[in-house]
Amino acid sequence: MPAQTYGSAIVTPVAGAGGRYFPGNELDRDIASFRDLELWWDGKALSGLAPIRGRDRLRGLAVAAPSVAASPAIVPSTASFDGPGFSFLKTAGQSLEAAAYTLPATGYHFLAVIDPVNANTTVRGLLGHKDGTGNRVRWWLAQAAPGDPFSFNMNHAASGGGNSLNLAAGTTGIVAGVRQVVWGSYDGVNQVVAMGRGQTALGNGAVTVAPKSAAGLALFGAGGSTQEFFGRGDAIIIGAGPLWDAYADNPVNARRAALVALLGARYGVAV
Repeated sequence: MPAQTYGSAIVTPVAGAGGRYFPGNELDRDIASFRDLELWWDGKALSGLAPIRGRDRLRGLAVAAPSVAASPAIVPSTASFDGPGFSFLKTAGQSLEAAAYTLPATGYHFLAVIDPVNANTTVRGLLGHKDGTGNRVRWWLAQAAPGDPFSFNMNHAASGGGNSLNLAAGTTGIVAGVRQVVWGSYDGVNQVVAMGRGQTALGNGAVTVAPKSAAGLALFGAGGSTQEFFGRGDAIIIGAGPLWDAYADNPVNARRAALVALLGARYGVAV
């Protein structure tokens, strides 16, 4: 098992390349060298706390909370969690932003390590444009009442046919009080999106509306003060291209399975 590196900043970002890690951590190196990844944010990327700010672990892209008041709290490392992580209080509109990052229009994917909190506050944002106009990206969870499982949702413009995919709460297995890996994939060439939890692909559908090409992405948020995450978010990874294909033997599905397994091992989450 790789040596753990509790709370230390261990990356020197290199523009256009994976980071160099000191001291060496096998799982970190494996994730950093995974093909097509563009942004990796977790607690080891921190450089300041008031407000939270740092640089992603792959290309050195700036990530920051918009203000001190909007900074999530820190979840410290423990003997079983090589952190730190982040705890988001929804009523305070806490969020993190990658202001200069632009999603690839031809396709993208993301994976997030989360533990949502029970509460009847409809939207738990995962990823989205901070700019609320046009065909902005939005991925989110929603809970009808405390104790219920979560629905899993996305759109590139308004809801409706060709714009969105919505998986009902009873079909996702995403629940509060459990750390889990959730993921989303958008194939811009074939106009298909897919969603999953751990190694389970939960559903897919056609989304014919392409996301707009605009910088400024919310991490653990879907844009707007009512669409931030509520609960714990330990890491988020974004990559170019889809990470799901309808043909089971397509190598992209094996790559997704490998990356999910890496994240599970790295952050101590059952997948």
